Amino acid sequence: MRSLRYVMPATLSAMALTLAACGGGGTGGGGTIEEMEPVTLRINEEVPAASGAGEALQSYLDRITAATDGKVTFETFFANSLLTEAYPGLSDGVADMAQVTVSRYESELPISAFTTSFSGSAPPQYPLTLLTMRPASNEFWQTNDTLIGEHEEANSRTVYAGASGHAPLLCSEPITNIDDAKGARVRIEGAYSAAQVRALGMEPVDLPPSEIFEALQRGTITCAMAGEGGENFMSLGLTEVAKHFVPVNLAPTTGFGMRMNLDRWNELPEEARQIFLDEWAEYEIDRNRARLEGFKAFAEQSEELGIEWNDATSLNEVLDSFEDEWLDGAVSGAPAGVDDAQAMADDFNAVIGDWAAKVAPIIDAETDDEQDLDDLREAYLQGADLVDWDAYRELLLGSAQGLGVD
Repeated sequence: MRSLRYVMPATLSAMALTLAACGGGGTGGGGTIEEMEPVTLRINEEVPAASGAGEALQSYLDRITAATDGKVTFETFFANSLLTEAYPGLSDGVADMAQVTVSRYESELPISAFTTSFSGSAPPQYPLTLLTMRPASNEFWQTNDTLIGEHEEANSRTVYAGASGHAPLLCSEPITNIDDAKGARVRIEGAYSAAQVRALGMEPVDLPPSEIFEALQRGTITCAMAGEGGENFMSLGLTEVAKHFVPVNLAPTTGFGMRMNLDRWNELPEEARQIFLDEWAEYEIDRNRARLEGFKAFAEQSEELGIEWNDATSLNEVLDSFEDEWLDGAVSGAPAGVDDAQAMADDFNAVIGDWAAKVAPIIDAETDDEQDLDDLREAYLQGADLVDWDAYRELLLGSAQGLGVD
């Protein structure tokens, strides 16, 4: 059994977190929604409109428009059709909001990119990883003073932050052990995933999602990681060119999500800003249902698609032993502005542990033991039925309503 290295605190009261998120030095827009002038916000989203993430975003925005009686509307540019890079366009107001994967912005958000190194403490079991890491990531990016301050410097404010589950691989060749893995070129995302891949003897390759299919087809990469797992493997067409599923526990990507230009956020009435935070709960329900159903579809169609499930047990054992060594190195290499890197890592770990303790009882699956290949396939096949979504919604709403809107 894998040792679960996250903590399960009874309370977060001892943590060095600020429980009121700040979005800037000003007091923000005054008045009420009824009094405000209508505003249309321009959004840059990385994914296509027809994807699960795109559909969930559109529903989120529609709910905000309805809740503000039409005072806040949106013009959405999918597939990075407004900005090819979120920064500096978001800071400069070219976009009012943008989907940001913080690991890609080490120059603009070095502390946020550094913080993604702490995600190895995620619980290993599916779907506990995913349903824990997303709200934990949101809470940490919304409440940690250092991360808030860094975003202020970039003239932006986190609206919601998310995370993936563990990232499995889809490969063009069978990979079940270190010998198979040696030299394989793997599409990754972020410094931590690159380090994990190297620990397996593989070569990391940084590619945007739009280039993965061609790279696999041409053989310039052997494998692609995807935190969305089955959903992304299928929506990107990767199952046409790669037939070996390798469920390694590459660490979740954390901190990515929607940011708003800080000036725009501060112009909104407090009442409107709270709606952005509250509607995140339903957005999470939509996204996670889609993710679990995506894994279900992948498992159901694997045989028809000719997908072979490779046992990754020996690879995961290597990753388990690697994580402690990596964290020690990451803490010692903290960027400027981090006063106590170990304390920051411990704080994030505590948030993860708290959410894991709350989420585990509402999942109809084993959350204490390591999942073998058959267990994982069975969990995939249950899809969204694994989760008590009403209970999950209450947890998310409680978190959203506890965040400050300044």
